[in-house]
Amino acid sequence: MPIITLLPTEDVYISQYFPSSNFSAVPVLFIGEYLQNEGLPDAYRSLLKFDLSAVPVGNTIVSAILRLFVSRKDKTDIQLTPQPATIFRNLEDFSEVTVVWNTQPEVAATGIFKNIVDTDLGTYINIDITDLVRSWFCGCAPNFGFEIRGREDVIDTIIAFTANGTATPPLLDITFQSLA
Repeated sequence: MPIITLLPTEDVYISQYFPSSNFSAVPVLFIGEYLQNEGLPDAYRSLLKFDLSAVPVGNTIVSAILRLFVSRKDKTDIQLTPQPATIFRNLEDFSEVTVVWNTQPEVAATGIFKNIVDTDLGTYINIDITDLVRSWFCGCAPNFGFEIRGREDVIDTIIAFTANGTATPPLLDITFQSLA
């Protein structure tokens, strides 16, 4: 079966502490919670979108695997478990060059998550988002991309993934087959 690997058309992180700042020029995607110098909490979330037009019409999606390169993980497994990266479907569109915390899209839970462990640091992780991609491909839901959230209830739980434009960008591997 054919596989297409896609790069994101949009990828950016947003910061609760800097609610009006855009971070599209930063080559990293943060999730989790941080404690700023003033002792104020700062949640980070990342938004991604992939253009599915490279998948030929008249095919069915067999699988869609999101691949993210883990470049940072602040808490070890001994300090905190689990440390999930949780996927939410965006209900509104966004632009990586204008979105900020205050304008982030509304989201819906998907039930999709991946627990990040110490051995994931410095490697690609795989998250199965097949059902989400199928819903976009069939036109059952608009493709506004998705948001990734980490733990926001514990301080210093930052996890970072490298962004598009780096040597280890986010990837979406789509396996498809013809309906004929």
